[in-house]
Amino acid sequence: MNIKEDSKIIEFKDLLKIIEKKRFVPVIGNELVFIKQKKTTKEIPIMDFLARELALKILRQYNNETLQEIASIGMLEQHAVYKLLRDIYEEVGTPDSDYYFDTRDFERLSEIRKIRIFLSISFTDLLQKCLEKSRGADNVKVIDYSLTKISDIQKPPLSIREDQTLIVNLLGSMTGNSEYAVTEEEYLEYFFNIISGKEESELRDFLNTKLKDCSFFYLGCRFPNWYARYIVRGITQKRYKYHNVEDNFLIDESIKENVSDEKFLKSFRSIIVDGNAINTIFSNAQPGVIEKARSHASTFINTLYNAIVLKQIPVPAYVGQVFISYYFEDKDKSERLNNELIINKIDTWIDTTNLPSGEHESEIRKKIKKCKIFLCVISANLLEQIEKNAPPYSVSVEWDEIQARLIAETYQSNVTFKIIPCILEGVQRNDERIPSFLKRQHIYEYPAEKEKIINETKNNLSQSESNGKVQ
Repeated sequence: MNIKEDSKIIEFKDLLKIIEKKRFVPVIGNELVFIKQKKTTKEIPIMDFLARELALKILRQYNNETLQEIASIGMLEQHAVYKLLRDIYEEVGTPDSDYYFDTRDFERLSEIRKIRIFLSISFTDLLQKCLEKSRGADNVKVIDYSLTKISDIQKPPLSIREDQTLIVNLLGSMTGNSEYAVTEEEYLEYFFNIISGKEESELRDFLNTKLKDCSFFYLGCRFPNWYARYIVRGITQKRYKYHNVEDNFLIDESIKENVSDEKFLKSFRSIIVDGNAINTIFSNAQPGVIEKARSHASTFINTLYNAIVLKQIPVPAYVGQVFISYYFEDKDKSERLNNELIINKIDTWIDTTNLPSGEHESEIRKKIKKCKIFLCVISANLLEQIEKNAPPYSVSVEWDEIQARLIAETYQSNVTFKIIPCILEGVQRNDERIPSFLKRQHIYEYPAEKEKIINETKNNLSQSESNGKVQ
């Protein structure tokens, strides 16, 4: 079966315009919600976690059934099943639990303030909590749709202030005593009533007005085939081959596995965003913004956050330049680390021009002599060059310069800077090719210990500014 070629992928500048005009509407799915185990930090999709825990409580065993399958067995009354689910969910993150929620994606989305409308097909309240923490509870309005509580939505009439953020939980929510949909039969009933129910007319008109001319970005929506089609056609009110402007963006690994889904979505002017598309979208953003995560959706969210924050680079709160030394073959990872520091309001200096030795060597030496932190990125490639007795510029000039400064200031008992070595994957801390003056420092792994690197940098910059010395 031949499928029409993909439409042109949106450019970063156009993506920013959509966000600026408040037309960027994320559709949040359950594949964006993960639970981690405290001891192992193993990641578990929330639907898999709930299915396993519910099966163990009802069936005393778990054989990889889906949550929908277990909830449909009929061994317990529906309300009892949903109470069990709520109990399982609410226990996560408590002191006695071995599990906690990973809300990084929601935290990042919450910080993009121009996103004002969220459609959710996840029944968790994690997005709501992150938005309320970031924007204030009074600035977040939530609509928990359910089949029996539609009257609560109609009174008082739906309204939202210009400065408020709206979350519409299309399948209900676990919060309080709210109802929510779990089985596919309930999904169908919920969506059918939203689209055609008489009592839902006010909600439907309200959403149609709010969602007019918006672009929808499906994040973590790996749903059944009919479900994907129902949302694209029904909830967003887009007609078959409606116009020539793409306004559905599905950021997901699974769509391209199904040829019929791919053909259907393209007929509704939808763009399927995979890893290559993400690289293309952000190719004109600042170098190093792409942050690969566990899924395309997570990668897209984190990269979008990085690109927007870096475009509005804040005034550094931690003044005193961090000099980043790296081998040119490790440029991408070094720029990624540099961006992480900038996002955390840390003043950095990194040479991304890769000019031949001598063309700006005096500037580099001057920066090294004045830096408060010398952060050196150590890779297997760099160590191989050292082993071949062909050390790159970062070693022959930058490492030598900082070592000379360390010797001089140590002799004067006045060390005013900190060295932070960061090894990339594939390098061991005790590698004999790493110089002894670096081994005497605490060596961090990047990206595994990224947060520790950021905290160490902040702590030492603060200390250097107040005392003039770094221990």
